Amino acid sequence: MRFYSGWALPKVGLAAADVAPRLQPVDRQPFDLASIKEPGMTVELAVRKATEDGAFGAPRDAFFGTLEAYEGYRFAREFRVYQLDASGVPVLAEDTQAVIIAGDDAATFQAAAQPIFASAEYAAFAGRIDVQGYFATSPTE
Repeated sequence: MRFYSGWALPKVGLAAADVAPRLQPVDRQPFDLASIKEPGMTVELAVRKATEDGAFGAPRDAFFGTLEAYEGYRFAREFRVYQLDASGVPVLAEDTQAVIIAGDDAATFQAAAQPIFASAEYAAFAGRIDVQGYFATSPTE
């Protein structure tokens, strides 16, 4: 299963404007890809599907509210996700979001991982989602 958050689109014989989702932040605020390209910073991307109603409501808000307490945390942004239908056309994936979490560097990101994953807020949120894809990286020049 391939997912698109508007970053890239398959060629399906239609003009991009006809089927192309743009990079669509859930909060509808502009997002600049340059904000995740600073050499040395750490960028995490996950695609998550809700497994129960309200997963992206209060449990998500409580978890994301704790991230600012961690050294090196910069921001988190969430985006709508598109899946390819049987014809290869991107369609909105229901109850699915992609998230980008950015941090100062790999060392602070790794130091925060253990306490984050051990937190009650993370457990409450993670128990309501299915992570369908994940990676973390550090941009280089």
